[in-house]
Amino acid sequence: MGDDSSQGPSPVVGAVLLLAVTVVVLGGLYSITAIDFGPGGDESTPTVSAADGRLLLGGDGSYGTVELTHQEGDNLAVADLELAVSAQAACGKSGRLVNLPAPGGDPSPASEYVRGNDIFDTGDDSLTGPIGENNVTTWAPGGTATFRIDTEACSLAPGNEILVRLRHAPTDAVLTQQRLTAETA
Repeated sequence: MGDDSSQGPSPVVGAVLLLAVTVVVLGGLYSITAIDFGPGGDESTPTVSAADGRLLLGGDGSYGTVELTHQEGDNLAVADLELAVSAQAACGKSGRLVNLPAPGGDPSPASEYVRGNDIFDTGDDSLTGPIGENNVTTWAPGGTATFRIDTEACSLAPGNEILVRLRHAPTDAVLTQQRLTAETA
């Protein structure tokens, strides 16, 4: 009638289970905190909800002008941007413009402003808009940036396609991607 031995383990098992649940909950909270506030956790990716571009060939055929318009989205910190151009279909080359803005609209020396193939025109005012102006720190919606491709380094003809990507370097996110077809200006 009074066999109390069957009740002995219950409080011990209950205490161990309560301790295990507490450890799991605390571990989960620590993981969430580490993900939210870890390195790079405070860097957010800006958005470009609409963009438009054109590739116009110069009348003398010495360059192709790329116009890229940021139509809608966040203001973009120019120093955080890179422009990647893939002209693989046209001339088998790709290059990136980095360390923007380029003072005076001149991405020279190329070792500072170009990565990959140097397909960019490095003449005066070859970069305009927010990527080529000294005192501009943001690219606001409605703004247009232009750069030129040197057709001696990368031959372009009407109908050739290039792919232009605007990249947010701190988060490695592509903000917009435009496939542009060369047309005569």
